[in-house]
Amino acid sequence: MELRPLESSDADQLYQLTNHNIEILLDAFPVTLEGTITPQATKASIQKYQDAFDERRLYVFGSFLSEELVGLFFIKSIDWKVGKAEIAYFIDLKNQGQGLATSGIQFLIEYAFNQLDLNKLYSRIDPENIPSIRVVEKNGFVKEGHLRQEYRVSTGKIIDLLYYGLLK
Repeated sequence: MELRPLESSDADQLYQLTNHNIEILLDAFPVTLEGTITPQATKASIQKYQDAFDERRLYVFGSFLSEELVGLFFIKSIDWKVGKAEIAYFIDLKNQGQGLATSGIQFLIEYAFNQLDLNKLYSRIDPENIPSIRVVEKNGFVKEGHLRQEYRVSTGKIIDLLYYGLLK
């Protein structure tokens, strides 16, 4: 698996990836889904990701298996004063269960702590998303809290989130 920043040439694959995974993106990645609603919007989103990367506001990496885009990994909500950021990720439904998320998180940890010199990473996870909980725990994240009624999903329901953190 290769992780790298998205390029304009990845637009078609990103559009296909998000449209094949609407069910998992609708609640957890609504902004990503909205930004890839059409091929043109997808190209614009990649340009925004590149600009944000250059400005150190957001880091988006594509996960590629044999040159096929199979997932996205994010370092976002960066607080440079505190030295912390949130991570988020998703893997294409057809490629889940192969350890790709675990490997991708390892990459994000390495990048955030060594390249960005951050001190803390955190992840907010739906308590029902057991696979994601396992992935962060495998990578050393510790449950720091249970945020009650923290996030509104597409149906309008407000759900709890678990807060996991990892220190450098």
